[in-house]
Amino acid sequence: MAYSAQGMVFRYSSATGVSTATGSVVSEVVSYSFGVPARSMIDVGHLGSTMESKTPGILKGSQITLEMNFVATDAGQLALRGGANSTALQSLAIYFTDTNKSYVSHDGYVSAFDVSGGTNDKNRLSVTFDITNPSSWGTYTSATS
Repeated sequence: MAYSAQGMVFRYSSATGVSTATGSVVSEVVSYSFGVPARSMIDVGHLGSTMESKTPGILKGSQITLEMNFVATDAGQLALRGGANSTALQSLAIYFTDTNKSYVSHDGYVSAFDVSGGTNDKNRLSVTFDITNPSSWGTYTSATS
């Protein structure tokens, strides 16, 4: 059964392993997209093979993109801006609205923080977070406290 994205919570922390007890809530997220790290497969076949042979390679990182209304005073957006200037490993967690209260947490780096706007339009913020470690899935009690 599908569930609404309305009410989802996004938390960012300048430390790894963000939980519901740490990290700033990022406000006014309009949309998001991400893919969890995927494992590439290495072709190890040779001329004597009778069938294609593969072995797993290392995990390849992915990216999370957050699109939001730009709010210059929002604590979560300010923290993301600070993360864009940091070389320390950081964390971004996404809390879903399903009945199981699922979340996924990612370690990585803010690689882009782009503000845009125009005539007769709102100010927008697009943030890209590069995932560098396997994603951590779990359940939560409260995403906002």
